[in-house]
Amino acid sequence: MDIVLVHGAWHGAWCWRTLQARLTTRGVRATAIDLPGHGERRRWGWRTGLAACATDLVSTLSTFATPPLVVGHSAGGAVITAAAEIAPERVGALAYVAAFVPVAGESIGKIIATLPGGENLPVRPRLVRGELAIDAAQAPAIFYGACTPADAASATSQLLPEPVRLLLGKVRVTAERWGTLPRHYVHCTRDRAIALETQRAMVARHTWTSVFELDADHSPFLSRPDELADRLVAMAGHR
Repeated sequence: MDIVLVHGAWHGAWCWRTLQARLTTRGVRATAIDLPGHGERRRWGWRTGLAACATDLVSTLSTFATPPLVVGHSAGGAVITAAAEIAPERVGALAYVAAFVPVAGESIGKIIATLPGGENLPVRPRLVRGELAIDAAQAPAIFYGACTPADAASATSQLLPEPVRLLLGKVRVTAERWGTLPRHYVHCTRDRAIALETQRAMVARHTWTSVFELDADHSPFLSRPDELADRLVAMAGHR
């Protein structure tokens, strides 16, 4: 059983390490990637857009003999949606963890601006040379409110500026491609980055194979790794 993990804004593959360990003990091969312009692929980050990230993910998925469960967290939801539209045959199923789920022609920025709760996003990043930088003082409460202080501090120290182009990229979605895939959503009920109201508004616009709730902050891969691992294993088996 294979699972591919796609991080969200300001994060990188590093954020999945704790969850990967939990999945390994459950007999799952979990692959976490750094999207272009993120993590260890930081170079020229400000040039990175949604299309480049989606194409890169498709390239990763092409290396799997059997299409895996593809998991997107936060902004990673837009990336896995765009990649699944490009190559649905390379995706076994999709799982959105407190993630953005755009409709056709919509960007993450538009979701924040128009859906209920989105206007209350408490993150107030600084725009610097085409990237949004998060104030490290905000991150622990917004992203890691249910994590241990040590985990929150460690994660905050690894956050990097986010390319604006990724957040403004419009997603192409059709019923004939993305719409044919099994889809699962994990609501995080104590999320302060993407309000539960916003998560539910996005989910209401689509049909789903399953929808779950975790009593978790925005980062259940750190705060609730065992519960999230169990959910993902069930999704991978359910398809």
